[in-house]
Amino acid sequence: MHDHIRIFEASIRGRTLLIFIQNVSRDWGKEFSLVDVNLEIKEGEYFVLLGPTAAGKTLLLELIAGFYTPDKGDIWIDGKEATNLPPEDRKVGFVYQDYALFPHLTVKENVEFGLNLKDHPDVRGRAEELLDMLEVSYLAERRPKTLSGGEQQRVAIARALAIEPRVLLLDEPLSALDLRTQEKTRRELKRVQRELGITAIHVTHSQPEALSLGDRIGVMMEGRLVQVGPTRDVFMRPSNRRIADFLGVENILSGRVTSNQKGIATIDLGGDEVQVVTEIERGDVEVLIRPEDVILSKDFVTTSARNSLACEVVEISQEGVLNRVFLDNDIVALVTQRSLDELKIRPKSKLFATFKASTPHIIHLDELGTK
Repeated sequence: MHDHIRIFEASIRGRTLLIFIQNVSRDWGKEFSLVDVNLEIKEGEYFVLLGPTAAGKTLLLELIAGFYTPDKGDIWIDGKEATNLPPEDRKVGFVYQDYALFPHLTVKENVEFGLNLKDHPDVRGRAEELLDMLEVSYLAERRPKTLSGGEQQRVAIARALAIEPRVLLLDEPLSALDLRTQEKTRRELKRVQRELGITAIHVTHSQPEALSLGDRIGVMMEGRLVQVGPTRDVFMRPSNRRIADFLGVENILSGRVTSNQKGIATIDLGGDEVQVVTEIERGDVEVLIRPEDVILSKDFVTTSARNSLACEVVEISQEGVLNRVFLDNDIVALVTQRSLDELKIRPKSKLFATFKASTPHIIHLDELGTK
């Protein structure tokens, strides 16, 4: 038996791991593929698969559900080797992007459907309990076509939970909803998942979704799982430029470490120098700074922040209550409307862009061999 499998089984006895995916690949021709995916998901975790369209997220979800089998590799669920098990034997619930409710059944009948198939001892009571938990009891006698998108989503979740799955799989469940309903449904999803203690795997291409829901996230690109970690860590410390671009790190500055004194590196950006906390001592790097971490001021201010760069405003883009300020040194800052007005920021305004030495994330190009 492989060492990984022994570790997995020992962990399962301690109720820590629920999903174990080892070297899973699936070739789907030119459209989709998965390449050597390895993933562990803990019991009770809300795990988000995040990536662009056609990255392979849904295919991985369908392999976990048992709709397809991998060309190679193993899938373990709840301590059982499940690679070739049929879906009904995997203890998973699946919520589809289009909800897939039965149009000829009422809401209550949709939720009761799986319970009847499983010969549940209290079909009516279990269905009423779930409808109440998802706050859709008042819809029990209505049919899906009369419901809003948000209502259909909650009913679909209730139906998936009815069979008491060990894992809840959600395939872009909020993509068809308007922004306000998305926000509300995100809160409800998190609440229900926490109340039940169920393990959830949620596929999305939405960064706000991933940030608000995920305990951990896995970033997928071109069929590969390219980075996995706690949600904040992945967003703040992407492992390469391509992931950083996808995650919305707008400030990616090329530079070279010229010295390092006690963990504070001096980086030449080709005109400006900045000081950044890093163990990198020499070599080409990319300096990643999120726009919300850049502070703008009219005058040079002496603060604990080590970096204050003179710049000129090129463009301002208003986005709701916030504004993106594009500067001539390729830095973008995110500021409130109040700050914009108080500083009287306009195109061609002369400003200072300030950020702390601990704020940037540094990618060492010499080590990664990537740009």
